Amino acid sequence: MFPDTTHDEAGRIANPVMAAVRAAHIGPSANLSVSAGVATSPRSLDEPDHLVQRADSHLMHANGGG
Repeated sequence: MFPDTTHDEAGRIANPVMAAVRAAHIGPSANLSVSAGVATSPRSLDEPDHLVQRADSHLMHANGGG
């Protein structure tokens, strides 16, 4: 979680991490991939469980499951 971070800023944080994982060479026949789910909420509505639920929903959508 990144408090006081906009949706765009979270994407700018997540994209290089995902690129680094994709570029990692761990073996001749192994490929890695990664997806990230980003959810934002006004500070007044911050409920950790709700934010995790929203992020999970976005992650499922990023993986093609929603």
